[in-house]
Amino acid sequence: MVQELLQEFYRNTKKRPERIIVYRDGVSEGQFDAVVREELAQVGSRLTLLHNSAVVDRCILLDSHSHSTLWYALFARQH
Repeated sequence: MVQELLQEFYRNTKKRPERIIVYRDGVSEGQFDAVVREELAQVGSRLTLLHNSAVVDRCILLDSHSHSTLWYALFARQH
């Protein structure tokens, strides 16, 4: 899904994104680290595949329970 969205963004703008924000709902606190690690890596690998570079600001917002929204945000920039 990330790859298709990045391709569509590029087709529409002729630029790669400057920032990517990923929102995940319903993630238990015990899964936070794994979700952040895996999903940021997936976004980075797709950026590298499509643009030969993973240097884009990325942010993952995790919502553990939508009825009492708790936010955990991780900002990553890989060089």
